[in-house]
Amino acid sequence: MPKRGIRLSMLANLALRGLMVYFGIEALKVTTTNSSDPRFAGKAIALRNALLMCSFTLLIPGLHMKNGRRDDFPWVSDALLLSIPTVDMAGNSFNLYNRYAVFDSVAHFYGNVAGAWIVALGMIGRAREPDFMRLLLVISTSTFLHVLLEVQEYWTDVFFGTRNVEGLEDTEGDILSGIFGTLTGVALAEILTRGRFAKPLRDEARRLALAVDPTDMTDVVTPIQLTPSPALYLVDEAKAAISAPPVFPDEEETEPALS
Repeated sequence: MPKRGIRLSMLANLALRGLMVYFGIEALKVTTTNSSDPRFAGKAIALRNALLMCSFTLLIPGLHMKNGRRDDFPWVSDALLLSIPTVDMAGNSFNLYNRYAVFDSVAHFYGNVAGAWIVALGMIGRAREPDFMRLLLVISTSTFLHVLLEVQEYWTDVFFGTRNVEGLEDTEGDILSGIFGTLTGVALAEILTRGRFAKPLRDEARRLALAVDPTDMTDVVTPIQLTPSPALYLVDEAKAAISAPPVFPDEEETEPALS
């Protein structure tokens, strides 16, 4: 990826992390000082945001460290992953879920587009499964994870008295939006990795695959030294990407002319 692209993806990544922290602090402050606020009332948003931040912000950096940092960090994929909880947190913070009923479907659709894209890109980077098997695995994995989310919301309401599910129609609409989102994300990944943007997207797919699951890919690149934590690791990766000198093709060596 060109240095400009790396910088833009890093800025997007850091901006999304900053937004998640802001929304998390706001939800915690409001729920402790004004528990009747309609944006957060009855949803256990503070705890939910804390779990989202811990899981989504550390997932790819943690796997990248664990698997030996075999290639550059997949900044674009990580930013896309971070955008999923950011959209959800923004919907609660700006009261979009209560003001616009359609926003719930939009959030579920977008979350599955982004999730299916990431899963598809990672499997494309592996380049081991046949096309049909890859499509089947991506669609089933994304749909299964989304159904698990709906099951979690329902049983959380049952056991803890929260108010996340607004009835059977709400669950059906969420699942349907998620299915459309999954199919859209898979289609976009398959089409764009074969078209005009094939080269940079396949490079990103390779970085993502090496970060998440380097099985049978150990001969591609050589591992480098780990940093002690995902947070320091991201800072180290950003500094290295910005300060690295541009690489130019080696100039052909010419032999001195004989006198």
